[in-house]
Amino acid sequence: MSLHVLGERFLTIGDQRVRYVVSGHGDPILLLHGLPACVLDWRALRAPLARLGRVIAVDLAGFGLTDPSPDGDVSAPGLARFTARFLDALGEERPALLVGHSNGGAVAQVLAAEEPARVRGLVLVGSIGFPLPVASIPLLRSATVRQTILGAYHALPRPLLRALLRQILERNYVEQNYMEEHFRWAEALIRDPGALERVLRCAASMNADLHKRIAPQIPVPTLIVHGENDRMVPPAVAENLRRAIPRARLVLVRGGSHMIHVEQAPAVAALVEEFAGTLAAMRRAAPAGGG
Repeated sequence: MSLHVLGERFLTIGDQRVRYVVSGHGDPILLLHGLPACVLDWRALRAPLARLGRVIAVDLAGFGLTDPSPDGDVSAPGLARFTARFLDALGEERPALLVGHSNGGAVAQVLAAEEPARVRGLVLVGSIGFPLPVASIPLLRSATVRQTILGAYHALPRPLLRALLRQILERNYVEQNYMEEHFRWAEALIRDPGALERVLRCAASMNADLHKRIAPQIPVPTLIVHGENDRMVPPAVAENLRRAIPRARLVLVRGGSHMIHVEQAPAVAALVEEFAGTLAAMRRAAPAGGG
């Protein structure tokens, strides 16, 4: 399956080629995908959100059709720095509404905490937080373990690799048809061993202590949207973020999986629309020059 999408654009940051997609007009809404994913992750949500503003979906550094950053950093802080460089290269100076799914939510948290002037609001969908979603993630911090996995990737028969990928994705979905579509492009994403290596390093970099530390530093209004049946990132993680982020509100989506932005896109879009309306009302009510 091709990873290309209709209307995709490219820009360069130094020697780094970056793929992104733009829909709609108005205030910026920046979509940050999860792992392993790309702009295709937002296939169901881009159109409804385009009614609210200028929707920008970007392939994060080293994923999809975007080149790795020169330093190869795929941690949440590294990807947050890439996102800031992307916004600068795009010439987008207005504060954005950040919408991050899973690991994209981790990136959004870092950007909101470290560069709040760039962010007018935060939507965390099935977001990474604390504790870590998978207990075995610390094992991936060993280069030996990652090399062993990559070696198995080369050695195992392709049908077995496809079966393992399918098993992983099945944890994320309720609806089989959505899972099958994701499976086809996720398989294309990790066909390149270099891409798989970046996925492993990204997972290895997940840091619960980082999110415990930065969550109280996020100053912007935050909407946390989480599937009540999320088996990848348990709802307890969302509740921890709600308690830690000063201006956060949590909505648990009934029957929702980890991929609620795909399987229940209308419900998620409605929540984002309501939140965007609240942000606009707050901005109108703010004293002139009060930021």
